[in-house]
Amino acid sequence: EMDWALANDWPIFLWKDMDDSHFIGIVILEIGDCYVLVRRLSFTPSERTGHNIFSLLDGVHDQYPHKRLMGTLATQPIISMWERNNE
Repeated sequence: EMDWALANDWPIFLWKDMDDSHFIGIVILEIGDCYVLVRRLSFTPSERTGHNIFSLLDGVHDQYPHKRLMGTLATQPIISMWERNNE
């Protein structure tokens, strides 16, 4: 999956724990003209919390403020929960 993302020149972001600066998550994005598609989102097992996931998605949204966050069949439920949380 990493090779696929690199071959397509999709951005890959790593997410760090704010307390101890360990990497705890990764997100692979596809950037379109008016959207950001979250292709892959993964956290270490102990860090799969709503707070961490929503913080990462907030960070992606802050990076691309004028584009809509969207998901794949696998990631759209997470994006929908994040959108409801931000209403």
